[in-house]
Amino acid sequence: MAASSAGDRSGESWTAVAINCCLLASGAAGGALLAWWAQSFHRSNRQLWMVPAGLVLVGTPVFAWLSILASAIYSVLRTAAARPPSSPLPIDRDDPER
Repeated sequence: MAASSAGDRSGESWTAVAINCCLLASGAAGGALLAWWAQSFHRSNRQLWMVPAGLVLVGTPVFAWLSILASAIYSVLRTAAARPPSSPLPIDRDDPER
């Protein structure tokens, strides 16, 4: 059981790395598209479709990362709330000094 659990976690970490790389590539492509538009077409106000497309490509990874972060924080808080409180140390009732 433990070996399959470790294997599952390894697969999850590779999935997380792949997703983060895709989000980073999308954000970089959006930034490059906006920079290209600003350099080449801004003065003439041509190719205006590049602006919303670039903003969507830049903004999508930000919202995805924020939603993943919020989900992780919620998951941690939910598991912390589900744990029973730790019990205090047992008191030795046979102690004559008490």
